[in-house]
Amino acid sequence: MNFIPHSRRPVEPAYTDALAETRAALASTYERLINCSSRRLPGRAVGSLCELQRATDHLQLATAAPNGRAHHDLLEALHELQEEVADLARRGGPSETILHSRGLGRAERALSRLAG
Repeated sequence: MNFIPHSRRPVEPAYTDALAETRAALASTYERLINCSSRRLPGRAVGSLCELQRATDHLQLATAAPNGRAHHDLLEALHELQEEVADLARRGGPSETILHSRGLGRAERALSRLAG
């Protein structure tokens, strides 16, 4: 799935880069958390949280969002996902918890709207 926007108007390279970083952070978070043991989950969640925070910060600083509403929704979803991942870091849990992440699903939908 390609989440990089192909808007009618040109998108700033910094925004395109921030979206690519966000997409990579989401994919990395999913892969890191789905394929680990419960014992290793808290440490991996901390690593994912750092990556998500960095991507969110870059996205907030980037300008020229082609779809302001989708951009806002993406930021909200990323913050929700960060809370979910932080909870996994604190409490642990089964690795498949990420499959039921509301924040991850919302972020993927917002990215696809930005790509449309």
